[in-house]
Amino acid sequence: MQGTVKLLNADDAVAAVQTEAGDFTIIGLMSEDAVTVGDRVSGALDADGAASLRNETRDADLEVYVEACGVSEAFARQQVD
Repeated sequence: MQGTVKLLNADDAVAAVQTEAGDFTIIGLMSEDAVTVGDRVSGALDADGAASLRNETRDADLEVYVEACGVSEAFARQQVD
């Protein structure tokens, strides 16, 4: 599954990825500077828990914790802000 990082709170290390389906996945970032708004990511964006994703934009692997998947943009904004 692929998506685009649409929201980012670097201070709290959390981001929201809009998937190809149009919904959002909330991810907790395990490393600093792992993603930025606009980055394309791929991997298991549809399953909760620890996951390895690929930042296609930066050509790098990233470890994340999928906190929620299949959520609305409004819910994603609440979780990231």
